[in-house]
Amino acid sequence: ASDISVTGNVIHSVINQNVDVEFDSMLGIAASWDEGSKSYKTVNTDSYSGTIHLADNSIKFQIGANEQENFILDLGNMSSHALGVDAVNLTTRETAARSITIIDEAIDKVSTQRAKIGSYINTLEQSLDVLTTQSTNLNKSLSLINDADIARETLKFVKMNIMNQVGSSVLAQANLLAENVSRLL
Repeated sequence: ASDISVTGNVIHSVINQNVDVEFDSMLGIAASWDEGSKSYKTVNTDSYSGTIHLADNSIKFQIGANEQENFILDLGNMSSHALGVDAVNLTTRETAARSITIIDEAIDKVSTQRAKIGSYINTLEQSLDVLTTQSTNLNKSLSLINDADIARETLKFVKMNIMNQVGSSVLAQANLLAENVSRLL
């Protein structure tokens, strides 16, 4: 990786934007910044080996009606230790200058996190608006279908009434025809 941001014994955002790797002295790994090569050097000082475990702590929300309509929310660790500001050293000019860089990086991380939270809020509000519109449209469609069903049933009822009236009229005319024939005779 190039342009690695280093604070103390922590490598910032090399693996992922939200992942910092901290080397613990218990692992037997000495981590140091090499000013000549402008890189972070690690040296295994023991035969002890360790494992780096990365866990995805993001939260996944189902925000749509269909599969894979998800929203993933991931928030970085904003503790003073994670930001590297818990042990700033102001005793010498060099450490104070380095502390300014550490604090600037911490401010950048917090600002970036706040921007992400704002975008998450906007995305969730937009999703809510879309789902509300879809729900309204679905209810309107259901209402139109119900209205069409009622109109169809009313049409069937009127048709049956007309057929009954026509049948009664034809039967009455047939009865009159028989009476007229008997009168003629």
